[in-house]
Amino acid sequence: MKIVSHKVAKLAREKGFNETVFAHYDDNGILGWTNGKLNYPHNTGCAAPSQYSLQNWLLSTHNIWVEPILNFVPDTTDDYGFRVCIYTDVNQWDKVKWSTTKHCCKIYESPWKALDEGLYEALNMIP
Repeated sequence: MKIVSHKVAKLAREKGFNETVFAHYDDNGILGWTNGKLNYPHNTGCAAPSQYSLQNWLLSTHNIWVEPILNFVPDTTDDYGFRVCIYTDVNQWDKVKWSTTKHCCKIYESPWKALDEGLYEALNMIP
C-alpha cells in the first residue's frame, strides 16, 4: 500500500477528502499510523490515504480517473518510464475528456510517483 505524499494529502483535505484511513501526517509532514481506521477531523495535520483510496475517492466523488501508464514507445532511453493520464466525466463514456497538462507529458521513474503527481494535478482540477 503506497501512501500519498504530504503535499497531496494536504490538498486532498482542502478539497474535502475525509474518508477512513490508517495513517495521518502531522503539520510537519511526519507520517504516523493509527491503531485502526480513522477519519481525520482534527484541526492539525491531515489524513494520509493510500494512493488507491484517493484514486477511488476522486472517481466516485468527482468523476475523475487518474492512471499511471508505461511509456512503452520511448523516443530515447531518456524517455523510458511512466506517464500519468487524467480523465474527467468518466461516467459518460461518450463525454470522457482527457486532461493534457505538463504532468501528463512528463516522464516519471515509477508508476507510484506518476500516480502521486497525477492525483495532485487531479485535485487541483476540483473547484
